[in-house]
Amino acid sequence: MMPSGKRDYGLALDEAWKTLAADAPAKIQLDFLSTHYEIDPAARQFTPDAPAIRKILMLHYLARTRGSDAKEERSDGRGLTPVPSRSAEIGFAQIPGAGAYFAPFRARVIAGFVRMFDADESAAAEAFRKIGAHEVKFATRRFVVRVFPKIDIKVIYWKGDEEMPSEGQIVFDKSVADYLPVEDIAVCCEELAAEIKKMVRRGKPPRSN
Repeated sequence: MMPSGKRDYGLALDEAWKTLAADAPAKIQLDFLSTHYEIDPAARQFTPDAPAIRKILMLHYLARTRGSDAKEERSDGRGLTPVPSRSAEIGFAQIPGAGAYFAPFRARVIAGFVRMFDADESAAAEAFRKIGAHEVKFATRRFVVRVFPKIDIKVIYWKGDEEMPSEGQIVFDKSVADYLPVEDIAVCCEELAAEIKKMVRRGKPPRSN
């Protein structure tokens, strides 16, 4: 899993631009985590600007989809564009090549979401809604987050009790590996967790001395 801390991503970003440039249109429109971006491959520019790790994710996604997400897509009536489906959901561990990444993914991402819900379930749920997530009645909470036009991340939370601790799970459509490599899928989930955590903090009143 690519670390989410401070790191020089210059080389990886340069390679991502090169991968996209071969058959990219002049400018590309793309939504990522509820933010709309315009990407200019010729100028190597994102508008608005984004952290390097997010630029890499977007460029890798576009390289695999060949810019098809710049086209207008129809909504399914819930504000979500239908995702190509193989009629199956899979957990992170079932993604090809995920074995080496699963333990840190479970500790950093899944457990992180569980801690946020355990600390303040209503605040976590409101943060999901603020980034445009759709809640589905399943378990205690299940939020469907459109991170890219063809990728949904589904975050599931089961509230614990005196006998059983809270649990969480993250699932994807089986097609997810068509659009991003497994390492990038892990980082997408980390970025989602960071975004939710930031929104939860914003929503809390400042501490009084």
